[in-house]
Amino acid sequence: MDQLISAYLIKLRREHPFFATLSLYMRYEFDDRIRQFTTDGRTARLNPRYLSNLKASERVGTLLHLTLHCALNHPRRCGSRIAEIWNIAADIVVNQ
Repeated sequence: MDQLISAYLIKLRREHPFFATLSLYMRYEFDDRIRQFTTDGRTARLNPRYLSNLKASERVGTLLHLTLHCALNHPRRCGSRIAEIWNIAADIVVNQ
């Protein structure tokens, strides 16, 4: 699994150095108990089975998605908002 993260960081460094720099500040953990992936704003938690079943381009997209959520501080900015609606709105912003 660490090889997948390393490959992601190398690809990002070559193609999008700004986002690669943001990604270097994140921690990555693998957890079989989660369905796909999540972040608390600092750590990306990923289901290793889910991640390994993705195509390389999908892995990059998924990890970049988490990086942008962290960079924009989405998990911590939710506050008293309805979490499910906040997550959808944050996804719309990240996926633009």
